[in-house]
Amino acid sequence: MSNIFIGTSGWTYKDWQGLFYPKDLSQRKWLEYYGRHFKTVEVNSTFYRQMKPETFKNWAETVPQDFVFAVKVSRFITHIKRLERLEDFLVHCSQLIVHSKRKSMNREPRTVNRIAFEFRDQSWFDESIYKILRKYNAALVIAESGSFWPSSAEASEGKPSEEVITADFVYIRFHGEGGSYASKYTDKELKSWANRIRKWRKRGLDVYAYFNNDVAGFAIENAKTLISLIYQQVALSQSFDFAQDS
Repeated sequence: MSNIFIGTSGWTYKDWQGLFYPKDLSQRKWLEYYGRHFKTVEVNSTFYRQMKPETFKNWAETVPQDFVFAVKVSRFITHIKRLERLEDFLVHCSQLIVHSKRKSMNREPRTVNRIAFEFRDQSWFDESIYKILRKYNAALVIAESGSFWPSSAEASEGKPSEEVITADFVYIRFHGEGGSYASKYTDKELKSWANRIRKWRKRGLDVYAYFNNDVAGFAIENAKTLISLIYQQVALSQSFDFAQDS
C-alpha cells in the first residue's frame, strides 16, 4: 500500500504568524501546531547549521507518532567535506528514529533510511548516475522550479515526458517559478501534479512532496490544496493510505 506525504520545507517562517500560526502563539509551539495540520515536514535548517542531538529529540517529542521528518544534510558535509563526517550527522538525526520506534513499540517505519539527491547541474542527469541511484534505492529529487534548475525530464535529446524514477519512492520539491521561493502555484498546476502523483501511487510508489515557496505563506496554501486534490481523486479507493506508515 503506497503512502503520500505532503508538507512544507521548514516551519519557522516569521511571516507565517497571522497567516498560518495564530498571532499570539509562541514560536516554541509552532512545530506542535504544524503537526496538527500536516503529517510531514522537510527540515531545511539542518543544511545551514549543525543541530545538537537534543534538538532532534525535542522535535520528535513535539509531533504525533506517525509524523515524518525529511532532514536535509548539512552543507558542511555536502559542499565542503564531500560527504565526509556523515556519521556524526546521522547519529544526531537518529534521535528522531529512536523516539519514533519507542512510540510505535520498536517498529521501525519504512520511511527510515531513505535517501534522495537533488542535483543542480545538468551533468548529473545521466544514465550512469541513475544506475547508481537505483542500486541503492536512492531517489532522484524532482525539483519543480519552472525550468530554472535542470531535471531528468529535460536531460536528454528525446525529451522524455516523465521524470526518471530511481527508487521505490518519489521525492518532489516545489521551489516556485524561477526557483524564487516567492510564487504561488495555481490550482491548474497542482491538479496536474495530483494526476502525476496518482499515477505513481498506482505503481506502488510512496510520494514525498514539499513546498519551498515559503514567501507569504504560499507553501502552506499550496500544500493544503494538493492534499485536498489528492483526497478528491482517491475518495473511492480502498487501497490508499495518506501519510501513514504501512
